[in-house]
Order: sequence, then C-alpha cells, then structure tokens
Amino acid sequence: MTFARWVDLGCPINTGTGTGTNYGWHLDDLRPTLTISSPRQNRNTPALTEFRIGAADAYSGISNSTLSVKADFAVNGLAPNSELAGQGSFARPDIFVIPLNPPITNLGHSHLTASVMDAQGNRTTVKVRFWVAPPDFRVLSLDAAHQKEGRLEVRFENPDARTDHSVLRTGDVAAPLGTWSALPLLGWEAESNFVRRVEVQIPSDVSGSFLRVRQ
Repeated sequence: MTFARWVDLGCPINTGTGTGTNYGWHLDDLRPTLTISSPRQNRNTPALTEFRIGAADAYSGISNSTLSVKADFAVNGLAPNSELAGQGSFARPDIFVIPLNPPITNLGHSHLTASVMDAQGNRTTVKVRFWVAPPDFRVLSLDAAHQKEGRLEVRFENPDARTDHSVLRTGDVAAPLGTWSALPLLGWEAESNFVRRVEVQIPSDVSGSFLRVRQ
C-alpha cells in the first residue's frame, strides 16, 4: 500500500543533494495568483488614474523581479507593448501600482497583460480587455415572449442608477416626443453592472409601433 500511494503521488523523491534538495515531496507545483483590479474588464468610466495588480503565492512566494506588465496602447509616453513594470512599485507586498500620467479619459477597446512567476518558477499570465468611456444610456435587449399576455420586457444600461424611467410608444417615429404615449409600468429590477430591467403593459396589437426609454 505504501508503494501504491507513492506511485499515485507521481513517485516524488528528495535525494537531499544537488539542485533538487528542497524539491521532491515539497515541490511547489501551483501557479501564483494574479489579478488585474484596475482597469476592470469591459467599460471603465473616466478617468483611469492607475493600473493596479494583485499578486500572491502562499507556498514559495512571488518573485517580484519577474513581474511583467504590457499594454497594446501608449502608456505614460511609452510605445505600445513596452514593458511597464519599471513605471510602478509595490504599494503593499501583494499590490503593484502603476500611476498613469496623464490619466486615461477616453480609450477604445484595448488589452492589458500581466505575468509573474513564483520562486519555484511557476508562471501565471492574465489579460484584461477593456475600454474607457463616459457613462452612456442604451437599450440592451427587448423581450416580447409574453406579448400575447400584454407584457413586454426592456433591459437597458442605467449608469446613474436612476429609478424614474418611463417607456413611451408611438406609431410614428418622427412624431414629437410630447405625443408619445407612456406605457403602464408593471415592475422593474436592478441587475448587476448598472443594468435595469423594466416590464411594461402593452396593447394587444403593437405592430408598427416604436418604443423609447426616457429618463
């Protein structure tokens, strides 16, 4: 049974000599934890003032000198895909911060990539796809599955977390806004990421109708 357990573990061995002295049974075969907390994935509202990266390893520890940070856009006057680790420092043993000067207020779809190794040599790489833009307002989806029951569901971005929206209807999209009819509100729910879902009552026949969400 002892030999069977040894085989199941991959036949680890610690000879006590050479470069493998501290390995064998105690080999660190787990990659470190690496997280990019700023920027967040997808849209970030301006201004983005820093890159913030968390790195930790509970076994052999992080090898700080191996930390690499690169962006596919210009940062602090450096060309895209330049090494940015020299632009920042560890604010805490596990938090690395790169100040942005000037802050980023408008940026299209871009990527930030970070990688680090632990003292054993295990590497972790993470990449975040994001963009920087002011909060906007747009309809995300329209669910007419319950149209025969006289109900319609609208989901839209709600960056200001407002609760006073109304859904208007008209048969002529060019009609003045004051002539649009407000639909009765049946219920609403706030979802994550500043998304609001509203359910409204609609007439039995809404063919040829146009809807507008007003805040």
